[in-house]
Amino acid sequence: MLVSQVQEQEELWKLDLKFKFMNIKESIENLIKDYSSDIVLAKIVSIDYDKKTCVVSLGSVEYVDVRLNSIVKTELPGLTVFPKIGSMVLINQIANSSEMYVVNTSEIDRFSLKIEDFCLDVSEDGFTFNQAKLGSYASDINKLVEKINKLETEINDLKGVFKNWAPAPQDGGAQLKTAVASWTAKSIETTTVDDIKDETIKH
Repeated sequence: MLVSQVQEQEELWKLDLKFKFMNIKESIENLIKDYSSDIVLAKIVSIDYDKKTCVVSLGSVEYVDVRLNSIVKTELPGLTVFPKIGSMVLINQIANSSEMYVVNTSEIDRFSLKIEDFCLDVSEDGFTFNQAKLGSYASDINKLVEKINKLETEINDLKGVFKNWAPAPQDGGAQLKTAVASWTAKSIETTTVDDIKDETIKH
């Protein structure tokens, strides 16, 4: 075989490989295109906090039951972000279905975290642990310290009375009674939950 014929054959092989590669590339691109959809910007119309879905509007068209989580299940553990009504979100379509899901949010109304038996809800109203089943609040540390300081002052006042008191022979404790009279006249206020609770943290 002549050199020119060999070179010609090599060129044909190169063209054949290039053609096959282009076909493979085109097939892959078409496959990806078939199983993907455009992410679009939509507006939150309403939220279903129980189902963890929302209604969004895209122009004059509304889409219902748009997922906030990967699957629609009320008691499913995990993190759910609830967008603000009227805010903008990115949505996408689940492949081979008409269902939509939220990809990302611009403004958050609240979020809910559930891990096993632990639940945490956070909103502008504060933190709620385990759906506030205990019906109680965490303590406001500043209010608690204020209450403790008042009690400490009362105890220090009483210690001062005893420190400055000296027993008098045969007075039957009259001097001591007089010395503590001003202290015993003041009642120590009883502390209630409302006095020290932090209303932003419920559990």
